[in-house]
Amino acid sequence: MLRRTACIMIIIAGAAGMSRAECPSYVKKDQSSVGEQSSVPEGWFAYVGRTADNRIPGVVISPTTTYSPVTVPNTEADTCLMVQMTDDASWLLYMTTSQEVFLIRPDGSSKTAVPTPNCEVSQNNQFPRTAGVYRNAPGGDAIVYTSAYDKMRAMDVDLSGETPSFGSDRSLIDLGGSGIRFGEMAMEGRIRSINGNHYLGQRVDESGWLLSTLFITIPDGGAGTAGTGDIWWYTNLTWKTFGCGYTLSPDGSIALFNTGDQGNDAECHPSHASGMDHKGFLVAEFPEPGTAQCGAHEFVTEHAISINWAPEQYRFGAYYEVDFTDWSYANTGNYIIGVLRGSLAPDPGVWLVNWGTNEWTHLTDGSTYAGSPDVFFGESPVGLTNRMPTVRPQHAQSRLAGTPHIREAGRLVVPIASAGIYTAALTDPGGRTVHVSTFRCAGPTEKVLFLSDYAAGVYLLRLSDNSATSVERVFVR
Repeated sequence: MLRRTACIMIIIAGAAGMSRAECPSYVKKDQSSVGEQSSVPEGWFAYVGRTADNRIPGVVISPTTTYSPVTVPNTEADTCLMVQMTDDASWLLYMTTSQEVFLIRPDGSSKTAVPTPNCEVSQNNQFPRTAGVYRNAPGGDAIVYTSAYDKMRAMDVDLSGETPSFGSDRSLIDLGGSGIRFGEMAMEGRIRSINGNHYLGQRVDESGWLLSTLFITIPDGGAGTAGTGDIWWYTNLTWKTFGCGYTLSPDGSIALFNTGDQGNDAECHPSHASGMDHKGFLVAEFPEPGTAQCGAHEFVTEHAISINWAPEQYRFGAYYEVDFTDWSYANTGNYIIGVLRGSLAPDPGVWLVNWGTNEWTHLTDGSTYAGSPDVFFGESPVGLTNRMPTVRPQHAQSRLAGTPHIREAGRLVVPIASAGIYTAALTDPGGRTVHVSTFRCAGPTEKVLFLSDYAAGVYLLRLSDNSATSVERVFVR
């Protein structure tokens, strides 16, 4: 009898091992790991503050390699729903709980209200309810916002000056009369995933309040207006798949999200089937309208590039108890940033994930709650403590057309040699950074930095682009 029991146990163990081995190679379950913060790429991230139950006013920024939070000046009085960086991270976009939308520099300067015209009023609800940065918008920078439950508009904006300059608005997506509305209304104000001609989000079917994923391809490379004919549909639309945490890769070709009910393999999919939803995510090709239709489960298996599981010590609890979500793609590589929250979450706060290696890294301390994070790998704004790029004075003239000089009291003129995106940082005689700004130049020009509040002394200007840093000594007074 004992021998027979032993045989049965061996068979069961072998079957379990076989099931695990049958997961496709793109399923990253056993190789998940927790990384060291000091080893992540240098950059900075932003988020809106929270406690376990309430919002904390202000937008917070910190370096990626060490948690050193700074509240962005001029946001302290704003209770924020979301924050998002522009493509070059020279501006932050955020929305308040009163549905006001602002652009602000990371150093707190040039705070500007974003106009959101042509919004509807429905059932006493104010619009816009959500807003976001339009990544790779055709024709230049743009801000998107929901003007109704089923309509989205884009506002053109020029971000090359000291303050934003707004152009015209246009209809971007119009699903009016279809019975479909955007699910972002319940996702704390942020349109996370609109890039070029692709929009990814949550689809709400009003007929039965059915939730699934919404894939829209905007006509004319993003310059047209999308309707229901531009949606890629699952074949089983009468079923709630849920799903959230939507984000698109920097080029808009890859979709990433928590799958919810999608994925019916309990061994391989972090979904409702395994009881592990919000303990991982799906990385998949974005389906164009001409892509062959399939069911929601089949989408996971037929279009997956990667299925990522959270580290094993976080695989417990319901989706609302241990909840990895709020994903946002970094500006480069296979990195995404998100949050861990929930009543049982052991290490709440902001997390960075390299989905290629499935390494998960905690970026905040264990007492920090956060929402709507975004991340940029590159030089940090003023007040943050990432290491400065290597100083290479021999490259100074590659970006400077001459020597910076004082044209008149309080105005430092920096001659720029060529087109590009630049960051200028000014350090006072005591070594304190007193000014930082990021700007885009279309060609050779003179950039004026306003320094009227600074005392006399020898100042150091660091002018950097993506390749190096130039150093000049500047006599301000």
